[in-house]
Amino acid sequence: MLEALVEIGCLAKKALGEAVSCFAIVPKDCALADREDMPLLHDADGEFAATFGAASGMTWLIRPDGYIGWFGPTPSPEGLEAALGLIAEPTAA
Repeated sequence: MLEALVEIGCLAKKALGEAVSCFAIVPKDCALADREDMPLLHDADGEFAATFGAASGMTWLIRPDGYIGWFGPTPSPEGLEAALGLIAEPTAA
């Protein structure tokens, strides 16, 4: 699962630029180890899950203004690419 999140994080950075920050929000008792390419934020009080109706595996693209730009039930590169195609201009390579 974390590998898929890293992959879509790379897609987001490619489309939107290096200013993009990617994190995995996990329950407080999650045993996953923090990674440099996908830092973990622990939802200690379950506030994120309660606010967004989050379930295991769901994925969000949160815009800088706090609005949800995209979400999916799984970390889907295809779903994110489709959303990015609607909201982002390709950056020069």
